[in-house]
Amino acid sequence: MTQNAYKLYEKGVKFYNKGENQKALELFTRAIDKSKLANAYAYRGYCYYRLDDYKLAMSDFNDAIAFSTRQKSWVYNGKGWIYFYEEEFEKALSEFENAIEANTSSGKRGYYFRSYTYKQMDELELSLKEINRALEKTSYRKSESYTFRGGLYKLMAEYDKAESDYNKVITLDASAKNYCNRANYFLSINNFDEAKRDIEKAISIDSNYAYAYYYKGDLLAAIPQQDIFVSLHCVAGN
Repeated sequence: MTQNAYKLYEKGVKFYNKGENQKALELFTRAIDKSKLANAYAYRGYCYYRLDDYKLAMSDFNDAIAFSTRQKSWVYNGKGWIYFYEEEFEKALSEFENAIEANTSSGKRGYYFRSYTYKQMDELELSLKEINRALEKTSYRKSESYTFRGGLYKLMAEYDKAESDYNKVITLDASAKNYCNRANYFLSINNFDEAKRDIEKAISIDSNYAYAYYYKGDLLAAIPQQDIFVSLHCVAGN
């Protein structure tokens, strides 16, 4: 019976990884009916999570932990995100900390998630502390973490540190997206020349990247009137 349950579980994982959540959910349910596989509860919980059924997701996550799933840190992070979306931020922080204490590579993502949660709570200093821990302890979303920290520094009016982090992101991943992120930062501090350069660079990397044109529009709207014709020529390529 356990062997049959495990085969159903493996099939469920394949559908889950392809994003076919309803098919995966049905297979995990059949596996659970045959044998209380802890990991099947964990994956079914994430199927429910993806389908926005947080009540059933939470129930499965709790069962996964009760049956000693090997995916414990993943499950704690899932519980944390449910609490986050329900705006129960203190409970979310606690679950992300549980994930960290599980001491796995996925558990260390909890630092990043705790930072994001503190930002939602307008606790910028605590958010900064957690993102620093994330950058020190894990390589998870490295470029996104520097982008996130750059945004925190901008909110805290520490502009040199913010720019330094946006520069680090470009060093790690010189994508159109990241040039646009830095352009958006320059726009926010009225550094139009640097914003223009980054927007042009983003378009040269990916001429189909929609946000580059969105920020180009923002730039043209923000430029002082006496400079508008020069900038239209430089940015729009007329």
